[in-house]
Amino acid sequence: MVSKSRQKKLYYGLLFCLILFFHSNILFAASVVLSWDPPSTNADGTPLDDLAGYNIYYGTASRNYSASINAGDVLSYQVNNLSTGVTYYFTTTAYDISGNESGYSNEISKTFSVPDTTAPVISGIVAVDITSESVTINWTTDEASDTRVEYGTSVSYGSTTADNASMVTNHSQGISGLSSSTLYHYRVVSRDAAGNQAVSGDYTFTTLAMPVQVDYYCDSDNDGYINISKDGSCTGSGCVPAGCQATQGNDCNDGTSSINPGVIDDTCDGVDNNCDGIADNHYVTAAISCGTGICTSTGQVLCQSGTEVNTCQPGIPSESVETTCGDGLDNNCDGQVDEGCYPYIRVSNVLLSEDFSSGIPATWLVQGAWGTDNSCRKSVGYPFAGQYAIVDSSCTTTSSDEVVTGSVDTHSCSSVALTFSNQYYAYAGNVEVDVSDDGGTTWTNNVSISSDDGYPEPNWKEIDISSVAGVNEAQIKFRYANSAGSGFWALDNVWVTCQSDRLHFSAQKHVPSSRSLMISNTGTDTLTIGTINIGGPDANEFSIGENDDCTNQTLMPAETCTVDVVLMPVSPGVKNATLAVSSNDPDTSVLNVALEGTVTDIVKPVPTIKVNKSSGVVNVGRGENIAAAITLEPGSLKGHNADWWVLMEYRNRWYYYDASTEKWRRGYSFFKQGQLDNMGQVDLFSNARWSSGRYTLYFGIDTAMNGIQDESEFIYDTVTVDVQ
Repeated sequence: MVSKSRQKKLYYGLLFCLILFFHSNILFAASVVLSWDPPSTNADGTPLDDLAGYNIYYGTASRNYSASINAGDVLSYQVNNLSTGVTYYFTTTAYDISGNESGYSNEISKTFSVPDTTAPVISGIVAVDITSESVTINWTTDEASDTRVEYGTSVSYGSTTADNASMVTNHSQGISGLSSSTLYHYRVVSRDAAGNQAVSGDYTFTTLAMPVQVDYYCDSDNDGYINISKDGSCTGSGCVPAGCQATQGNDCNDGTSSINPGVIDDTCDGVDNNCDGIADNHYVTAAISCGTGICTSTGQVLCQSGTEVNTCQPGIPSESVETTCGDGLDNNCDGQVDEGCYPYIRVSNVLLSEDFSSGIPATWLVQGAWGTDNSCRKSVGYPFAGQYAIVDSSCTTTSSDEVVTGSVDTHSCSSVALTFSNQYYAYAGNVEVDVSDDGGTTWTNNVSISSDDGYPEPNWKEIDISSVAGVNEAQIKFRYANSAGSGFWALDNVWVTCQSDRLHFSAQKHVPSSRSLMISNTGTDTLTIGTINIGGPDANEFSIGENDDCTNQTLMPAETCTVDVVLMPVSPGVKNATLAVSSNDPDTSVLNVALEGTVTDIVKPVPTIKVNKSSGVVNVGRGENIAAAITLEPGSLKGHNADWWVLMEYRNRWYYYDASTEKWRRGYSFFKQGQLDNMGQVDLFSNARWSSGRYTLYFGIDTAMNGIQDESEFIYDTVTVDVQ
């Protein structure tokens, strides 16, 4: 030990790194790396500024060091040639450039174990789960080691499994991809954690032969017959599912229980129902008759290519319409004998009749270019006469133009018909007649008009609109949608009729109510109408109106006439009478039509508007003065609040008369609001001069004072001014 004149202060907590080397032919096989922290001060606390190096001391007893090493001025050092199986103790000192050495640092120790050089002992080698293409090899080792198998068809092996590095004592290694019925050699290999490897001796196993595949057939539809087609395949003895068999059956459609060899194939469906290879071979041909009247014939029903074919062909009628009467034969083959060989009287209620002589009614809704002034000057022939409704896109920009009738009450009707004069030209869009059974909330397309329908010769359209029968607010819409130009649609003589044997009136006491009745000849012979009389308990309050072109008239087949019936009630309540129409109809010599009326005490107001003191259509020369005046009889509604309306329609545009400014304004608004009262003549304007054209003026009231024209309450008068 070197004497120390100045003690160096060292830091304790010596760090080391142990490195072991194992060799089978040498005793010293271990090394250790020691590391330490340098001192920073001398023992007296002064700074250490002359450090020169370090000495390492070690031995096999604590604080008794038998060896030393001068490590120099480093902070770590590897000590070699240490013996395994021995515990060593280590410490260090520091010395300065003058040779002064410090005291020992802290002591550390390390025991070096003897290295493992013994390979694992392998036992219990066995081949299990042998199949035609795979096997599992199991074995055990006396210490934890990895797993690998070398194998092949000879002792040269040639194949090996991947090394399973998991360290276990019970080993199991699967091998797949083998050939069937083949002898294989194998040996197992295990290596312990120290790298000592053990290899077994040679072992063998033989793979099994390839299993035989079995096809099976079942009765999937449970009809008692096995499928002719394979249902599946399996391998191994006894693998066929219960209810199936390994032999082929004779059911040609095992998915349908009605098809099997036990079925009689007598249906004509193109299917081999009894699995004999022939479809429909037991079908029985049947005799059949067809046609009626002189067209009766016989034939057969055959089965051809899975379809029943009726070979019976009815004869040809000798007449398209029954014209030969009295022979007792059905000559037109419609199931009736001598039908239509006589006049047939039929009556219908006229629910709506409009010829547009006073323009489009104010109660009709107009959208777009519909009007009666014929601004494009189209010429439409008979049955069009006077004014008619027309929308014309050849000189007016149009898009979707609609005219909608007022509400029609069809509640007592079982069927409803719409008829109108029609001419429609050069169309590229959509023209249709729609109907509504709920007052215009929802619409249904009843018929679409074909291109050039009624052109160049106008026609008479008859349309069944019975879908709106039995309601209180039926409406009809005529819709024209043509933005392509050069087209027009003209309407006239719009009639809505109801097939009914009764006329119903709603009237006010002392106020006449008129209804029209249409009489038709739907037979094939001339109908001669005689007298038309009214009888019954209230006959004195009913009468035939001025319009009667039916009494003592003759109607050819398909012709019609109309007669007006008027109720002039003298008291309120329910009124009943009968209209009797006599004719030469052999089945109905007198046709009775029930007349029913409901009369209230209410007397409706009577508004009147006149131009130049005239009603109806007033012709005025261009530049002449125009004066308009209105009057009102309030009836029994005197004192009721109401909307007052003064309106004008000109070239499909609406104007209203502003009472405050005494001027016409564009739009649709009321004239004034207030109570109904007796109003003598009130002059709206005088000395007015208008441009050429047709003007329709309206004066009316509705008793729901809300600023909105309420159709059900709207009572009005109209006058048309034609300025030439």
